[in-house]
Amino acid sequence: MAHDYQLKAIVLGLENWACDCVKLGKFLDLRSQVMGTPPFKETDYAPPRMPYPGPAASLKRAADLLDHVADRNADTASMLGATPITPTRPVPPTVKVAPNREETIRLIVHWLATISGIFKSSLRLYGLEPEPIPPAPHPGPKTEALQLAEIAEWILKIGLDADSFARAQKINHDPAKPRYDTSAEGAEIDHSLARIELGLHKLAHDIGAISSRLPYHLLSAVQ
Repeated sequence: MAHDYQLKAIVLGLENWACDCVKLGKFLDLRSQVMGTPPFKETDYAPPRMPYPGPAASLKRAADLLDHVADRNADTASMLGATPITPTRPVPPTVKVAPNREETIRLIVHWLATISGIFKSSLRLYGLEPEPIPPAPHPGPKTEALQLAEIAEWILKIGLDADSFARAQKINHDPAKPRYDTSAEGAEIDHSLARIELGLHKLAHDIGAISSRLPYHLLSAVQ
């Protein structure tokens, strides 16, 4: 793939977002105390261990895990009265065109930055100070395989933290609604990149919808 700088930007962005998620989860324990639910519990990040999976395997794992994060986030949006979206890929052109991998990765970086900005604004609505924006990325000596494995591990942590947050806040999935699942896209590198781009697109929209309803839901919990 040879996109070291962009992959490092994604790693830093996910790490930064994960830290902001933890801040929100701990702060909203105020609501879980009122409801008598178990408190939010952070999951430790587990760095990848050698030998690292190949690019296709790590990207597929990252896409599968991100589907779960997007699904959990959609449950939160629904609970607050927002309408989650399910983004779709454009209709394929009549003439076969090879996927533009560079463009897809660029979109992933930009969607992640959008999510981070909205999430930081939401934290400030609660009077919290979000994590500083990550510096310009430099991959250093890390290999592509390591960075892709790190991306999957950070998404895993975010998903497990989202599970804990859902339990603490009594956010349940509506069984009448299908789970968000893009696995039918395929398992090759470009398929997985497209899935990740779609998942982050969905998250950006749904987090934006959630932020429009904050922090008013907290008031009803403490009155």
